[in-house]
Amino acid sequence: MFYTNAIVYSQIPDTTKLKELNQQSYKIILIDKPNLPEYYRKIKGTKTLKIE
Repeated sequence: MFYTNAIVYSQIPDTTKLKELNQQSYKIILIDKPNLPEYYRKIKGTKTLKIE
């Protein structure tokens, strides 16, 4: 185990919350899964991470 100050959500927050976090200068990384809706990919400041 290791320590990090990252905030992790078990479910994708709604778009309003993601935009709010972006305005607070958080780096937002979403797990890139086939069922990730396209509009989440288009939110300014979000990045996707492919995990295999």
